[in-house]
Amino acid sequence: MTLTRISFVVLFVAPVVWCFGGPPKPRVVVSGGSTEVNLCCAKLAAKAGCEAYTIVQSQSDRDLWKANALMYGREYADQGSKAGAATAISGVDAIAKALSRAEAVIFCCDATSGPPTDSGMRAVFGNAPKLKHVAFLSTLGGGRAPFPGKSLDKAERTLRDLAVANNVEVSVVRVGNLKGGGPGEVDTTGPKAGTAKTDFGLAKYYYDTLVDLSQATATMAYDRFAVGADVQQGDPLTMPNPIVSAFTAGSFDPVPTDCSRLSAAAALVAAVRRPKGNEFTISAKADTQPPSPDQWIKILDQAAAM
Repeated sequence: MTLTRISFVVLFVAPVVWCFGGPPKPRVVVSGGSTEVNLCCAKLAAKAGCEAYTIVQSQSDRDLWKANALMYGREYADQGSKAGAATAISGVDAIAKALSRAEAVIFCCDATSGPPTDSGMRAVFGNAPKLKHVAFLSTLGGGRAPFPGKSLDKAERTLRDLAVANNVEVSVVRVGNLKGGGPGEVDTTGPKAGTAKTDFGLAKYYYDTLVDLSQATATMAYDRFAVGADVQQGDPLTMPNPIVSAFTAGSFDPVPTDCSRLSAAAALVAAVRRPKGNEFTISAKADTQPPSPDQWIKILDQAAAM
């Protein structure tokens, strides 16, 4: 099958040597339009020991630079790669090479990005002969979305059919409104003022790209105080009314129909590291420290056993 163009893709390739005694680190490719979650996935996968790449569709130098800057900051983007970091790449040949080795694929979608195309999903399965597990970031309430053309339910069904036909495990991670996604706490005084004290998600540069002051303030507060997660098996919740969502957009109080982008990304990475597929709903929880990669696998295992 010919590899068709896939919108903003992140991929992870595991090193040859696996960590004995720990969960596996499969070769993973991530596709979809939720850019912040994609980049968080790449960075968190690299932290978990995977060799991680994020593929930028446009192939422009500026977009490659921005992907690196969002993950690791301006200085890193200017200087280039380093060991243990995710790398931004572009080009159909690079995507095809990664898929040819991929053992897991993650499709990152949300209520604003909309679904992947059927042809894009078929191209992924057609070019990933070693594929064992796919994960799909979807919305609460069966993939339905409050905005026209953004619902993910049809894409979910197509993905499940493709997975069954190819004997591949499927995990669905459901979230409501996504918030946060940055590094967490930032120094405000002293010689390190303006630099991040923690490194939970994307780099401090992510906050610099938020031009609306109220959005930036709420995002930074969310990354400091709501990086925990409540996890349930199945799909027990529904998406909130758009009017309610707009009213609470600036709040960093954790509610069940909100979710940190950090938690969404971490749950997706953990899901494909598990041997069996499942369906999980991830909700925000007040905490100043997110679970570690291996803790996330235990959290999903516990939810699956309920």
